[in-house]
Amino acid sequence: MIFLKYIATIILAVIVISLFFVWDDLLGASHEARIAYVKKDISKISQSIENYKEEFGVYPSTEQGLNVLIKKGIVSEINADLWGEPYRYMYPGKHNLDGYDLWSTGTDMKDGGSGTAQDIGNWK
Repeated sequence: MIFLKYIATIILAVIVISLFFVWDDLLGASHEARIAYVKKDISKISQSIENYKEEFGVYPSTEQGLNVLIKKGIVSEINADLWGEPYRYMYPGKHNLDGYDLWSTGTDMKDGGSGTAQDIGNWK
């Protein structure tokens, strides 16, 4: 009887450890999927910014921000990122010195960060 409890404990431990690795893989995949989605969103917004530049001859200023794309009829709306934060825009950029920076603050919802909390921008 004690032997069966010992075997059951080992089996349970193996299951728990296996679930930990599966869970970790699922979370990683989910994070990667979110990053891919945000990068795609940034690409779409970037195309709208390029359309603005083509029409008006310059990129929007930092002060004008992305809302000028709506005001000028380039887009009807600009969605927030997947964490509910507005996309950030800066012209001229700190990363793209000859252009603009467009980014999501990512999971920590703060500028900067590292690892899974790093910003997701058009410079990466």
